[in-house]
Amino acid sequence: MAKFDYLLRVPQDHKVDILLLQETHVTQNSAQSRSRIPRLNFITTIHHEKYGISSYGSQSIKAEKNETILEPDNIHRSAIRGWEPHYFQCLQTPETRRSNPPLPQNPHPTIIIRDFNSHHTDWGYADNSKAGDVISTWAHDTDLHLLFDPKEPGTFRSARWKRDYLLDLCFVTINNNLYPLNADRKDLDNFSHSQHRPILITVGMNIPTVQSIPIKSTMELPKIQLGKIHPRH
Repeated sequence: MAKFDYLLRVPQDHKVDILLLQETHVTQNSAQSRSRIPRLNFITTIHHEKYGISSYGSQSIKAEKNETILEPDNIHRSAIRGWEPHYFQCLQTPETRRSNPPLPQNPHPTIIIRDFNSHHTDWGYADNSKAGDVISTWAHDTDLHLLFDPKEPGTFRSARWKRDYLLDLCFVTINNNLYPLNADRKDLDNFSHSQHRPILITVGMNIPTVQSIPIKSTMELPKIQLGKIHPRH
């Protein structure tokens, strides 16, 4: 119930349009109520007793399933088409082999979110794992931009080692002018009864509202002089 309450609150607090869940642990024989979240429209799911993924959309947008694939070795892949970008939610379990490339080529604009379970200096690790090298090379070869801020905490808090790890990665595509999709990433507070932290991806430009003090028309404004400064000084 603690997780359910969290899933009710977060979409409202952050005005979430697309909600992607991983490791749902919902099987084909589970009650349908386990897959429902009030005020969110169900899009697609892959059932699995140990893993599983589900996707939801808000009532204010039109989002639809593009494809849902359960590949061999429990590699789950789900693609969602939103109002403009394609949203890819993927989960690859630690026990499986790493496919190369990890995902097929995607058109711009596309957002790729996945629990990659890999190490690389590109996303803050001290060394590179074999899977990390594959992912880094794939992202470079397919013109993908990694949303990464070293100041953000890790997305996985290990109860055993008492430290944070960045396992959940988010890539966005780059257009023909070599500009990545305008997106921002933020790691939210801890998810109840889970070692994973939720991730908030904001797509598009956020223009802050600035409240200015009205100035009377009769007020004399100060004079401003512009000067040119020599670069050497």
